[in-house]
Amino acid sequence: MNKMVFGLVTISVAFAAYAAGPTAEELNAKFGVKGRVSFTADAKGEPIAVLRDANGSCTVALRGAQVQSCSFAGDEHPLLYVPRMGYVGRPNDRSFIHGGVPLLWPWFGGSGAPQFKSWWRRSLNALGCSFELEGPFHATARYSLFEVKEVSAAGSETSVTLLLRPCPEVAEYTSADFELEYRITLGAHKLGLRLTTKNVGEEVFRYREGYHPYFCVSNCFGVMLDGVDGCVYESSRDLPYDLKHVWHGKVPEWPGCDIFKFKEEKSVITLEDPAWKRAIVLTTTGGRDVVTWCQDMKGKGDGTTMNIYKDESYEYFCIEPSNYYPESEITLAQGESHTFETIITVKEIAK
Repeated sequence: MNKMVFGLVTISVAFAAYAAGPTAEELNAKFGVKGRVSFTADAKGEPIAVLRDANGSCTVALRGAQVQSCSFAGDEHPLLYVPRMGYVGRPNDRSFIHGGVPLLWPWFGGSGAPQFKSWWRRSLNALGCSFELEGPFHATARYSLFEVKEVSAAGSETSVTLLLRPCPEVAEYTSADFELEYRITLGAHKLGLRLTTKNVGEEVFRYREGYHPYFCVSNCFGVMLDGVDGCVYESSRDLPYDLKHVWHGKVPEWPGCDIFKFKEEKSVITLEDPAWKRAIVLTTTGGRDVVTWCQDMKGKGDGTTMNIYKDESYEYFCIEPSNYYPESEITLAQGESHTFETIITVKEIAK
């Protein structure tokens, strides 16, 4: 009985910590910059950072540090895709919320997810349970509540820097002591994503990571990918996956998934959209892999895929810089840090 009480108390305290966080009013008082940075609340009452200046606008949810929208001044179409039904889900809902730029850390997808452990496993064991589960798809940072470290609005760019330290959601899967700093910057036809992981504990910390941008496109069947020529790749076109092929040329869109591995930790990927006369360029440093994905609309059913209706699936295309494969895993000793950065820019192209 005592073990059961201990387990229930542990779970209750963890969920209380999970739900806690500053209000939008408190954040505005501390970090707000008139005409540049403000905070509002979503339908669940959780804070959203709003960056707005002469360059355009960008919104970032503190829950998961998810960039929810981004539009540049003078551009006819937004950079990021926002689902028609918006960003649904509860604070403790671990389903993957599509749209914007979800942050995937400390692993990407389901590959290499650590085993279920730490306080949650101990609590279940205290209740008489004894089992292990794989970590959730696309990891845990995406539903952790980040804190605001600082904002910047002194120059021509506006940014917000978010911080994540050990918290119940991540502690389920790792006992590492870390600091995760994420800076989101709005510039002239530019969105900057800069993620720095620092190991502040004694034990070695191993992790993987990725950004999952959903880009607005005229039609996912009409775009082309450039910049992966010569990369080793695996693809849903060649099931079963086989990381032995070398890609040559540009990549035509295809419902499904392609994964490319670069020889160096720097890449420049261009998504060309001739119908909209624009190209989206991703320049990444500190990452070895990139995943491209769009939904296969030929599948059965007419409902939704999480928060996206099936008939709107042609409106976005995902290019996901990452450290995805086991050989791309980052290993940090005490005091070491790693920076993973993607700068997204938009430029006009000839039709």
